[in-house]
Amino acid sequence: MTLTAILPTLRASIPDPIDLRRWPASTRATVCDIVIGGCSTSSIAAQDGTPCVFDAAASDAAHARSVVITRVSAVVAVDDSMPSYALPELILDADLSRVGADWQVARLIGRASTAKVATFVLAGRSPMVVDLPADVGVGDVLVAPRGPGSTDDGALSAG
Repeated sequence: MTLTAILPTLRASIPDPIDLRRWPASTRATVCDIVIGGCSTSSIAAQDGTPCVFDAAASDAAHARSVVITRVSAVVAVDDSMPSYALPELILDADLSRVGADWQVARLIGRASTAKVATFVLAGRSPMVVDLPADVGVGDVLVAPRGPGSTDDGALSAG
């Protein structure tokens, strides 16, 4: 458990740590962004739209080579009528079955959140569980590294 997980308000002034072994070789975290080789993933999302893949051209084959950048299209909340084990769902603008990303280390970019971490389900053909700030909502942008062997750069759009 990290200090920013215990005291989420610290995320406004220091970035959440990332496991550099799971991201492209030249990745660094900032308070509200992931920067790869000097390129801001928030800026890439703003310029190219989402969903998109950014190829980091990593020289080290052991590291992820690219990242997928996607936007939250809808949030399905949990209420008292649902089973106690139900989790809120995030519906993204990408078809997750075409992406091959490491969603366990996905990051919120574009803004700093001081909300506690919550567990969400990423909706899709093969739903995945991910921990993100509890205040993730429609329009928020997420970035996740793709595995070293990921080459499926086909259409990412869910629609």
